[in-house]
Amino acid sequence: MGACKPLLPLGASTVLAHVAKTLLPAINGPLIAVTGHHGDAVTAEALRLSLETAENTTPQDGMFSSVRTGLAHIVGRVDGVLVLPADIPFVRTATCALVVEAFRRHRAAVTYPTLCGERGHPPLLDADTMRAVLASSGDGGLRGVLLALERQGGTTHDVAVADEGIVTDMDTPADHAQLVARHPLRHIPTPREREALLEMAGTPARVRAHCRMVARAALAMAAHLEATRRGFISPFARQSAPHDISTSGAHAEPRSVPASTTTHAMHAEGNTTLPHTATAHVACPPPDVTTGPVPTCQPGHMPDHMPGTARDAAQQAPAATASPQRLDRPLIHAAATLHDICKGTQRHEAAGGALLTRHGFPEVGSIIAAHRDIAPQAGPEIDEAALVMLADKYVRGVSLIPVEERFDERLREWAHRPDVACDIAARKARVLMVRDLFESETATELFPLLQRKVRRGTF
Repeated sequence: MGACKPLLPLGASTVLAHVAKTLLPAINGPLIAVTGHHGDAVTAEALRLSLETAENTTPQDGMFSSVRTGLAHIVGRVDGVLVLPADIPFVRTATCALVVEAFRRHRAAVTYPTLCGERGHPPLLDADTMRAVLASSGDGGLRGVLLALERQGGTTHDVAVADEGIVTDMDTPADHAQLVARHPLRHIPTPREREALLEMAGTPARVRAHCRMVARAALAMAAHLEATRRGFISPFARQSAPHDISTSGAHAEPRSVPASTTTHAMHAEGNTTLPHTATAHVACPPPDVTTGPVPTCQPGHMPDHMPGTARDAAQQAPAATASPQRLDRPLIHAAATLHDICKGTQRHEAAGGALLTRHGFPEVGSIIAAHRDIAPQAGPEIDEAALVMLADKYVRGVSLIPVEERFDERLREWAHRPDVACDIAARKARVLMVRDLFESETATELFPLLQRKVRRGTF
């Protein structure tokens, strides 16, 4: 590549710093940077980050020599180790946490993260596998050694993750430039990551089609709202612009050499607090359902038990003023596309939000968790969550429908159950409150706008 990969810029730091910050929360043990070429510079950066270092004295022998150096440094100290090359820096903390949790549950010789069935980095090796790798000839590199051990009866466990970083190499300057450009959008799942999530949840095709229609409606609303908020640039356009890539200060390598390897060790029996609750088999667990008495009310009227701030906001909606808030359109698109990912599960919105958060997308998860019902506070603004919630109410199946008509159908259906009808009426009031805020700020009737924009695809 012609540069020292661990010291290349990524985000606000170096590649090595990014990897350390990403992986340290997922492990309970030392983080070891294996140095080779440009050893002094990499060692200095590792020490700045308070990492342990291990020097590979024969980096010319290839990547496996760095793997061997790292394992020799840690073997006997821990029960398992994650091995991650420095040129695969985009793995998520949530992914490593899922792999660690699966290792603790299943105790396989090797635990792999997988994206849509494709194995990636970092594999987690148990103590016996570490010793077997050190005793091997290294034919075929680490991948070849692990495959040979598997053929000999070594146990493996695959963990489904929604992380394209596990299979994303940084081998060329163009690869590095793509990662730098992608970095500001790390909170958004890529199309392949979204597909992986939908496959994990087993989301039916008809639900996926509904989600795509909701996404079109939400993006149409976002585009119109941003056009109204003059003087503000869409983050979508800003983040899609080319990024300047600075590699000044990087030392050119005299020839192609293997990247340094970062070895992540964890104590399997340690009391590690993982940032996400993880299981090896990802599904949509039904969360606890909180129920309680619901006051009776007349369907179609503003319910008395609505929070005072929400009632006040609804009554004051026509006086709302334009907000300078910028909208994150990629976030809107991702959340809308996945909002019903766990449809059919009890409290599907909470289950879907938990699934996204568990896989490293908490911002998307929070919108999904709120899409069924959202109660704005006093002086609310139309934000990404409100747009996704509102768009969902205007789409039945793959067809647009006036929101009043949709709720009135439900009220007639549940007229024999005053408690349920009261809840539906309360949700309707909150949705209409948000709708009124949108129409007040944009001076536009929402349903005709959606009919024009969504059907024409002009957004």
